[in-house]
Amino acid sequence: MVAVGEDKRIKQRAGLHPRITLVGYPEPKGANAQTHHYLHQFEGHVRRGQAAFRVCQDLLAKGFQHDVNFDPEFPATLDDRCRIRLKNSTQLIGLEYADAGISPTLWQKSQYPLDWQPRIRQLHDGIDTARACPDAAAVLKVGDMQLSRADEVITYVARNLEPYRGFHTFMRAIPLLLQQRPKAHIVVVGGNDVSYGRKPVGAATYRELYQAEWGSDVDTSRVHFLGKLPYEQYLQVLQVSSLHIYLTYPFVLSWSLLEALSAGCVVLGSDTAPVKEVITEGDNGFLAGFFDAKKLAARACELLQNRAALEQVRVNARTTVVEKYDLQSRCLPDMLDFYSMGSKGSETFARFLSKRLRPL
Repeated sequence: MVAVGEDKRIKQRAGLHPRITLVGYPEPKGANAQTHHYLHQFEGHVRRGQAAFRVCQDLLAKGFQHDVNFDPEFPATLDDRCRIRLKNSTQLIGLEYADAGISPTLWQKSQYPLDWQPRIRQLHDGIDTARACPDAAAVLKVGDMQLSRADEVITYVARNLEPYRGFHTFMRAIPLLLQQRPKAHIVVVGGNDVSYGRKPVGAATYRELYQAEWGSDVDTSRVHFLGKLPYEQYLQVLQVSSLHIYLTYPFVLSWSLLEALSAGCVVLGSDTAPVKEVITEGDNGFLAGFFDAKKLAARACELLQNRAALEQVRVNARTTVVEKYDLQSRCLPDMLDFYSMGSKGSETFARFLSKRLRPL
């Protein structure tokens, strides 16, 4: 057993027990003159937590226990963990006084402490499925050529091209895709900024960083980076797609995945929890490992080889979104019902809230 505490307290407990190791940290500094007076004690708590955490990190480095991050290519630093932990603090304060909450997905709801989950209802913002819909006649203009459903088009979409959305794995799969599918065109939509996580090291953008790994053997004339697009043109990308690849960390699910399914895309998604909440392997889409670019490319090629047999998957993909995530027929009525507590389906939830209501 290891006990961690302030140095002066630890010294008072010296020799407590032969099988208890005592580890101390210096007494943390308090607030300063520039600290907001509401936060004086809170700053002290943060400094103490930081000091104790550093001691624990040192113990981990010495083999006290194993520690693993989701993406080993981008391990979280101590500062990252502290920053993320502190980001939760305001939500926890809010939850203490909240009567109810909304989470767009069940997976996001599951990330909250168990004691708070009964207050949270899963309600997605909703997808305009009338707008994000299949169009067999859609045409996408790319440079001097036009792509349609008759062409073999591999699509990838993210707000910004970054590791949180598996961009590094996708980029490493591209040379293999081009080699094995000589008629394929790859269309990439997204900006070069960073929405989540850290900025790249050694390059101005993640696109630049991973393109440098390709070398000179890649037929870049078949890879089209379109940047950020107007919505209607973005929908054309989805409508001409032969295979749409969507990868993500265990993180907030992108609207683009649901829009791709709504547009009738054949989606190959990462087998991470948020994606598996929506995609059932072989029914309304397909799943692949997040990290292995070779296996991702192999699975993509297999699906492209048999794309004529996947029409029912396209139908099922759209049906999933229409039935569960459609804005007008499902999500908006559920949201209004949630706020009004007027329907029979909300009575149990309303009774629960009535017991929670209390003055501030």
